[in-house]
Amino acid sequence: NHRLQYYKRLAEISDKSAHTELLEELADCYGLVPPSVENLASFALLKTLAQQIGIASVKRRGPQLSICFRDNARVNPDRIMEFVSVTPGASFSPRGDLEWRSNMRSGAPLLDELRNLLAQLTS
Repeated sequence: NHRLQYYKRLAEISDKSAHTELLEELADCYGLVPPSVENLASFALLKTLAQQIGIASVKRRGPQLSICFRDNARVNPDRIMEFVSVTPGASFSPRGDLEWRSNMRSGAPLLDELRNLLAQLTS
């Protein structure tokens, strides 16, 4: 079944080029790719990035977001403190949890916010 093959490939997205390639292939085969499928592919890419960085979990409760870092996470602690200092209501716990309130409700804007933050914290 083609659908199951595409779901498997979505789950295995490992980098931006694989993400782009799969979305282009879907568009070639089926026409315009729905936003929900684009979001699923972006989420898969974000999940891979989070695993590579050393993030144990990303949680969302309404507008509140939380990233739990593993002890060996490859992030710049100075960047975390910088984010906390310039983001109203943000906090970083001794356990390694970064929490803040997002203005993004869901979908692509929220995924973009998370991806941009991870890029900022690892630079």
